[in-house]
Amino acid sequence: MKKNILIFWITIVTISVTLFSACREKVTGIMINKSELEFAPGDTEILIATVQPNNASNDKVIWTSNNMAVATVTDGLVTAIYKGDAIITATTKEGNHTATCSVNVDYRNKWIGNWDFDVKKHIWQQGENGFSIRDTIDYLGKIGIIKSSNNQLSIECEQDLGFSTHVDEEGIFSRPVSPNYDYFWGNFIGTDSIHIYIGRGGLGGGTFYNVDGTKMKGGKNE
Repeated sequence: MKKNILIFWITIVTISVTLFSACREKVTGIMINKSELEFAPGDTEILIATVQPNNASNDKVIWTSNNMAVATVTDGLVTAIYKGDAIITATTKEGNHTATCSVNVDYRNKWIGNWDFDVKKHIWQQGENGFSIRDTIDYLGKIGIIKSSNNQLSIECEQDLGFSTHVDEEGIFSRPVSPNYDYFWGNFIGTDSIHIYIGRGGLGGGTFYNVDGTKMKGGKNE
């Protein structure tokens, strides 16, 4: 009797394993949820790899970075280390199928994106009764990286006020590269605030801007 019961259970287990194996398929590919990342040093993000098909027999993935001095990866967690470029690769254990995500690390990346600028425009002209006109403009602008330069940003504050400038790792601007202004200084405050003062003119009059900006939620440009 006991022998018959044992045979019965062995048969059940065998059938179950056979049915389970029949439902699993060979790995045909892999996808990563993002194809590129733009980081500042210290940033992190988790990449998600999906092995295909969904019922693949082995969904194990190996993560690697081709430049660990720039970005490392552990179980999909990417960490930006230093300025440069790296490729993160996810490889299936079965079949060696691969998918990649390019990573750019640059301290300027923490500031790029869509911004809400408050532009105070002062127009002053010398005359018998010298006067000042002040306009306040709310404008949705952008800050972007000039890829051909090591440390330049392009800043578009409002329709008639845009420029490129050098910025250091502390977020402090030097004089703008283009166009040229008589007066210019500014800096980022953290990663989501900015203040800029711009002026053009002299004793006879001129136009001056005080610009305050806040980075919009959602961060970088879509």
